[in-house]
Amino acid sequence: NRRYLKTREVEFFRDTDEDMDIAERMAIQDGHSDYIVDGGIDDGYYIRDFNKPIKVYEIAPNADISVCAYMVNSRASDLVGQNKISYETFSKLNNDEHNKILSYIYLKNGVIVKYEQQYLP
Repeated sequence: NRRYLKTREVEFFRDTDEDMDIAERMAIQDGHSDYIVDGGIDDGYYIRDFNKPIKVYEIAPNADISVCAYMVNSRASDLVGQNKISYETFSKLNNDEHNKILSYIYLKNGVIVKYEQQYLP
């Protein structure tokens, strides 16, 4: 009983203390200077999406899957904290209105062993 995830690779740039304007630089590099308002990008992040083809990865039976707290508890006080969930719960979320979740996937031999959602403000 194998489990799979369809995903498309994007690049995520977030301004940090070490690199205060990476999101802005990447947006400008991609020809999106119109994204910059008052010297910065809204919410301090930029997603580079080259519409790469969908990839299908197998999810290991013991993969660690975590999503932001708000995905599983709308009244969570810490919206960005990661909550570990079962594959069954993840499958329901991923096939619902949240099917475009920005996340990090960690692979071992081409199989997902860890999945973490990236919070977007």
